[in-house]
Amino acid sequence: MKGLIGGFAMLGVLIGCAYPNQQVHAVDDRPGLYIAGAPADAILYVDGLDMGPASKFDGQPNVLALVPGTHRVEIRRGTGTIHSTVIFLGEGVKRQITVPGGATGQ
Repeated sequence: MKGLIGGFAMLGVLIGCAYPNQQVHAVDDRPGLYIAGAPADAILYVDGLDMGPASKFDGQPNVLALVPGTHRVEIRRGTGTIHSTVIFLGEGVKRQITVPGGATGQ
């Protein structure tokens, strides 16, 4: 009987003990870029690198995360460039680039 009572007492102690509960939240403070009004077949280039379809980074919710600093941004369609600019992005800044002519690319 003492063993049974001792077992229940030990079980009560173990149930009462809890491991510390700790949560870690990672904050992505990288600057971001999103494109408004890009034609469906336009390609986004940042610093000469192909990032894929410009319409993919519409800011709803897709934003292209970049490192802080100065970047050359180009929107190309076929063999031509329909928009080109140089931007500076600071920590945590989200910047919109609007393609002139809207989604039709006119």
